[in-house]
Amino acid sequence: MYNFSKIKNTYNLVYLDYFKTKDKKLKSLFEFYIRKIKSSNLLKEEFNIYSVLNNSMFESDVDAQNFITECVIQMSLLNNDEMSKLHTELSNKLVANKYELSESESNVENLFEKYLNIKRKSGNLPLISETSLELRKSIIGNVDPKETLDYVNIPSDVLTSIMVDKFNNKYSSLDEGSRGLFNILMDDNDDSKKTFLNNSVKECLNKVNSKLLESSGDLDLKTMLLSAKEKLLSIEYSPDTFTSDVSRVIDLKSNIN
Repeated sequence: MYNFSKIKNTYNLVYLDYFKTKDKKLKSLFEFYIRKIKSSNLLKEEFNIYSVLNNSMFESDVDAQNFITECVIQMSLLNNDEMSKLHTELSNKLVANKYELSESESNVENLFEKYLNIKRKSGNLPLISETSLELRKSIIGNVDPKETLDYVNIPSDVLTSIMVDKFNNKYSSLDEGSRGLFNILMDDNDDSKKTFLNNSVKECLNKVNSKLLESSGDLDLKTMLLSAKEKLLSIEYSPDTFTSDVSRVIDLKSNIN
């Protein structure tokens, strides 16, 4: 039973829930998923196949069919017994943390797994043909650049592109700062991250300074704002602390009315 798209999509949601709540248990759960992919050539190869599938576009039905055939062959080369154990381990970890497997929002992935899971027998030939046609149509003129891939290694940072499936559809309620941060994380560029952090600090300092002018009669509030300002001024960009630093800045900025 092929169900990696559901597993992958659910772990994406785990990370996005962590992104919203900062629950360390969720971060640990997502890191478990990343470690498994990094340590297993089978999972890494499977992830690569799904990523290529999501990012492929063809002009002709023949090219699409040849590509799908090759993807099926590549999947068949993976050790199904070992893969099944890995999937079960990843799924059980989700269930233990009260997550149910969530259907992927990628129509290409859903059709691909439907095609793979159809039992090959004469009575299923119409279904096989129909699903193959749907799958071919889904990658003719289709490209979804939201999921990218490092073909050599999955980046060590847990904030990788693995989590990006349909972010805007699922988490449209996030504020502009959080959306901006998500895009920066997807870019995974140090210069972009540094610029984003510095701009976020500057914007937050402006809000703090404005609030200080309004708080002349409230000593407690003024003390709190001065403390926040001091911490903001001490922030310097570091790849290791970027996520926590910028998250705190965004949280502070959003909480200053």
